[in-house]
Amino acid sequence: MSKEKKLWIAFGLVMSNSFAVLLYYGYEIYQQAPPVPEDVVTTEGQVLFTGQEI
Repeated sequence: MSKEKKLWIAFGLVMSNSFAVLLYYGYEIYQQAPPVPEDVVTTEGQVLFTGQEI
């Protein structure tokens, strides 16, 4: 096997491992995101803003 082919294989492995790590941590961050309320209201019941506005 040529040196150039080995370098391409190494490059492919590094790239695939990097994307695997990015996907894993992206999923973990998404799962730990804070919940967004449907509405934020005052004690009198007046809507200050909705979840869509957040």
